[in-house]
Amino acid sequence: MNLKEESNNIMEVIVGPGYIENPFYLENAALLLERDGAYEGAEILRRRALQLLEENKEKDNIAITNSLTRLGNLLEFKGDFEGAEEFYSKCLELVRNSEDLNEEYTADALNNLANLMGVNGQLDEAEDLMRESMEIRKKIYGPHDPKVAQSLNNLGMILEEKNEIYNAEINYRKSLEIMEKEQGEEHPDTATSMNNLACLLVKVWEIEEAEELAKKSLNIMENYFGQDHLETAETMNNLAIILELKGNIPEAGKLLHRSLNILEYYLGSTHPKTTMAREHWEVLSKEI
Repeated sequence: MNLKEESNNIMEVIVGPGYIENPFYLENAALLLERDGAYEGAEILRRRALQLLEENKEKDNIAITNSLTRLGNLLEFKGDFEGAEEFYSKCLELVRNSEDLNEEYTADALNNLANLMGVNGQLDEAEDLMRESMEIRKKIYGPHDPKVAQSLNNLGMILEEKNEIYNAEINYRKSLEIMEKEQGEEHPDTATSMNNLACLLVKVWEIEEAEELAKKSLNIMENYFGQDHLETAETMNNLAIILELKGNIPEAGKLLHRSLNILEYYLGSTHPKTTMAREHWEVLSKEI
């Protein structure tokens, strides 16, 4: 069965027979499937939407760019980093060579590819791309915009992986300062900056500040997304690690077990994040 047939079969289940192919409908249906955790079906629809856009004689580069990005996001979420890199790279190539796409698209494409390369261990290239993205964003939005704060945070993660702890901390703190001022202290982007700084502080044994930031971050995520959301689970997991280091094994175990259940529900049992959390839980549960 080819991609078109697979896509049509899925769409007929969603909207009924007589469906007429349209990339806009496919993208919206893929979003619905993603929300329900049906990621394989969503991927088929997103691939078909991209195929239709690329086959159209009247190229809509903005639509193609958005489609490449969404497909890359989905594959990255699924843990298919090689597949995600392929589409992020195609997206960056398109925006660099297209006259009808402005620098905002370039900055976003650089950011996405840099983040993925950081995960894949291509740290020097990731740093170069992220710095380029950040400079474009500073030029467009100014130095104190949340988009720049996002770049600072993402650059901090890359520098942390390179073991440049001092420089990573500077970037995290700058990011948090901007987010608190521009987005507010209860915004999830602020919570993300708090959480990343907390994780870094653990490495330099500033445990008390790390715990304070992690608890604030988790509180924001729970209030914003709910107690059983994927974003909440990842913050919960990091707080569990801090409490474990402080010797509070029972509370760490409760948080880690809750986090694992959420990860299994959203990502499945074989996703790298789920596997890592399960292995940690199996070790920690023996100490409870």
